[in-house]
Amino acid sequence: LKSKRHLALEFARLNGLNLKHLPVHFQDDWEIVTAAVENSANAFVYASPRLRADSAMNVEVITRGKFLLFDRF
Repeated sequence: LKSKRHLALEFARLNGLNLKHLPVHFQDDWEIVTAAVENSANAFVYASPRLRADSAMNVEVITRGKFLLFDRF
């Protein structure tokens, strides 16, 4: 059986915007949020407030994210 975290990670990789449908603890998971952002930078709006405020995570979004729309923040 795959773990719930592994399934959440695959769900985020499939479509980054799926992050909004994941439980809050997955929205606060660095690896899951990074996977979501690699698919769609717009997914960053669904990351936890802690990760959105993290400067290192912001660098990840800028360097890995695709099609970032700054007006969403």
